[in-house]
Amino acid sequence: MTIRKVGVVGCGLMGSGIAQVCATAGYETIVRDISNELLNRGRAGIEKSLAKLVEKGRLQAADRDAALKRLTFTTAVPELRKVDVVIEAITEDLALKNLLFLELDGLCGPGTIFASNTSSLTIAEMAAATKRADRFVGLHFFNPVPLMPLVEVVRTVTTSEETFKRAFAFAAS
Repeated sequence: MTIRKVGVVGCGLMGSGIAQVCATAGYETIVRDISNELLNRGRAGIEKSLAKLVEKGRLQAADRDAALKRLTFTTAVPELRKVDVVIEAITEDLALKNLLFLELDGLCGPGTIFASNTSSLTIAEMAAATKRADRFVGLHFFNPVPLMPLVEVVRTVTTSEETFKRAFAFAAS
């Protein structure tokens, strides 16, 4: 199953950067946060970052415009139900992350990969909170995301080989 549509939960520094690189790479990207204020702040950051890349000649204006068109912002978790991968980039609070993944588990299709951007919490503990431990990985992006061409793909003992390969190919793209 090819990844075409990405969900990013959290529109802070890391989440907005992840959303930006996903949209720039050609993925339809839905960004979810808890308030329109946070979403507007994240969107403004993405627009500013893309403008700088155009100004420096690292991105064409048409590519910036196309990336912006691929971005959708929402406060509604159910908007993520049809994504192929969900990348969580919220507060470093395991209980909060697990509540999010439990909610997503009931919404998303069986082929959806769940990923966390955390570098400090255990991916296995988040995976265990879902019914899809075999479809759970860590996708640890580095800050600043739009400038760091590096993503650590973390598998657990329960991550399937197919999920790992899909997540790795996605990160490489």
